[in-house]
Amino acid sequence: MFFNQFQGNRKINNDEYYNILGVDKNADKKTIKKAYHKLAVLCHPDKGGDPDKFKSIAEAFEVLSDPEKKQLYDSGGKEALEGSGMSNPTDIFSQMFNPGSNNGRQRVKKGNNINYPMNLTLNEIYNGCNKNISLGRNLIDKNSIVNCSGCNGQGMRIQKIQMGPMIQQIQSQCHDCAGIGKKYKTKYFTFSDEAISPNAFDRMSKAILSQGVEMRALGMLKFESDSVETVELFENMYKAGFLMLFFGLESANDRILSIIEKGCDQATEKRVLENSSLAGIWNHLYLFFGFPTEEKHEAQETIDFTVQHSELGDGTIHSVGQSIFSLEKDSAIYHDPAKFQINRILRDPERDMAIIFDYEIEKGMSKDEVLDVYESFGKIIESNFPSRSIWNYLSREHFLLYLDHYGREEILNMARPLVQHT
Repeated sequence: MFFNQFQGNRKINNDEYYNILGVDKNADKKTIKKAYHKLAVLCHPDKGGDPDKFKSIAEAFEVLSDPEKKQLYDSGGKEALEGSGMSNPTDIFSQMFNPGSNNGRQRVKKGNNINYPMNLTLNEIYNGCNKNISLGRNLIDKNSIVNCSGCNGQGMRIQKIQMGPMIQQIQSQCHDCAGIGKKYKTKYFTFSDEAISPNAFDRMSKAILSQGVEMRALGMLKFESDSVETVELFENMYKAGFLMLFFGLESANDRILSIIEKGCDQATEKRVLENSSLAGIWNHLYLFFGFPTEEKHEAQETIDFTVQHSELGDGTIHSVGQSIFSLEKDSAIYHDPAKFQINRILRDPERDMAIIFDYEIEKGMSKDEVLDVYESFGKIIESNFPSRSIWNYLSREHFLLYLDHYGREEILNMARPLVQHT
């Protein structure tokens, strides 16, 4: 009873999920679902959004859309969803005298719960029954795991330093395996850092090629001068195993690119995409509509650029992800709205943990016009990228497997008969 009373006197934080979705605590299920879908479109990773932010949005929706979970959250916050939130008092003494144990027993790592939907008759529910089910599990191939040669699988290295008659031992994390102790023989990687420079890619590619490492990867690269992002650079990257690159195009209008301070113009974007495509790399573009002050004809210039270089155009753009601009907390625009001609950021004092804000602006497209452009561009993508029937339904990591297995040209060829057939 003492522990329950103690927990009841604690301040409960049950505002976070409501702030993330931007809804009131009295919002009905329809309002919560609408808010989630709006944020999901804006923040989906495949459309250029932040994966962690999208995860928090999905987590908030999962709880608030479920009446039972919502009731638990409202009454006790996140801790109520996880359980009492209090540790077993006997664990304290166990950890003091036997660290790493659980009440004197070794902790056992458990996987996540598995939900298996099953159809049952009323009679089976009432009387009980036995049924056989088939479950799939992801297993690590033990034959592909080897001990790190640098630390012999310990994850730590011991260095001995002799100072006169004294010998000092220093224990440090193994740099070769980052303290894991094991090495996994995989060749597929995702380089998700958006700030990787062309010079860093160049150094990585040359190091991979010189050491004969077999790798297949996708990476994110910013547009820079085509004197830096040359055909030679992309050829080395492709030989090293970079089969797919994600470019943040954002816009193909020079005025908008200048405001965003992308450091490039449309002509540079065109030449860099050509260089990458010539090397055999699959080019995926991220772009958005509705940047502050963007006019409809400027958005149309981005659309025309995409169509011109699409799969049915000159073929230097192979896939596209679009989104609608959103004003995020702590972004450059958020801290200096006047520079981008934003009159006022609309802040709700009851949403102190909000991550996306609405704003007032006199210039540029209205919200309805931006939404119209966004929706119409979706149809343009369908018309000009036949391979969308393949890549649109796969995560980027799964599509990397397709690229490695079939190759870029074979995937493009596979998609054309599908489109002609439909």
